[in-house]
Amino acid sequence: MRMHLAAAGLGAATLLLLAPAVSPANAQSATARLRAVNVVSGVRAINVIVDGQEAIRNIPYRSASPYIPLSAGAHAAAVEPVPAVGASLGAAVRLNDGMAQTLVATGGSGASQAILLADDDTTPAPGKARVRFVHASPDTPAVDVAVPGKPPVFSNVSYGQSQGPFELDAPHTYALDIRLAGTDTVVLHDPNVTVLDGQVVTLFTTGAMQNNTLSWIPVLYAGPGMSAASMPATGMGPSGRRMAWTRPAALLLLVIAMFALGAARLVERTSAVRRG
Repeated sequence: MRMHLAAAGLGAATLLLLAPAVSPANAQSATARLRAVNVVSGVRAINVIVDGQEAIRNIPYRSASPYIPLSAGAHAAAVEPVPAVGASLGAAVRLNDGMAQTLVATGGSGASQAILLADDDTTPAPGKARVRFVHASPDTPAVDVAVPGKPPVFSNVSYGQSQGPFELDAPHTYALDIRLAGTDTVVLHDPNVTVLDGQVVTLFTTGAMQNNTLSWIPVLYAGPGMSAASMPATGMGPSGRRMAWTRPAALLLLVIAMFALGAARLVERTSAVRRG
């Protein structure tokens, strides 16, 4: 389920956690959960205002917030750019009892819109990952998402629309293409999209096709790799893939740190000898 919210001008996501601060406002008697995703090109960060109070602040571009608890029912929501310049994006939203939902701020700094998605974070079948796709690149026509040479997994998805979820075999690393709908024209190729058994992931496109900034980011909703704060990975590469710290990388950093410490002590001792 998705709901488009009123469009307005906004002036000008393995785990390195960059958690936006969350206000405790409206936390009492909560029966719904809301998170926000910032894929507004040209806007450094956003705040989310709910019923006149700052509910989530400083969500960086290409990132998502944790869930916040809210009461079910109608709320007045607004998205404001950080730093606050120009108009905010405001709309009425309805949060459903017992449901988790995502407010997606998308578009560009001059013309933006918001989409309200219903989230399904239930565990996929064994050996599967559940993937949803959201088209959030405003200048990109309708697209298909497919494994190269295969029929589309997601078909004819227009800007502002979502499709899925679709269950993929996991764990597995896929090459995925975003193609103009109904054609073989590839506008984005990612050779290394890895999903793990039990993960629930949404892929959001962002950027623009015309200036070659089109990319996507994965936001993790459930499964291996989830943090206690329900945050997706940030630390994204050019295509928006999650970037993991490996054990060899950690050991290399430790060796470099020890070498630097030893060198500093050697310089200190040499200076002491010279002074003596």
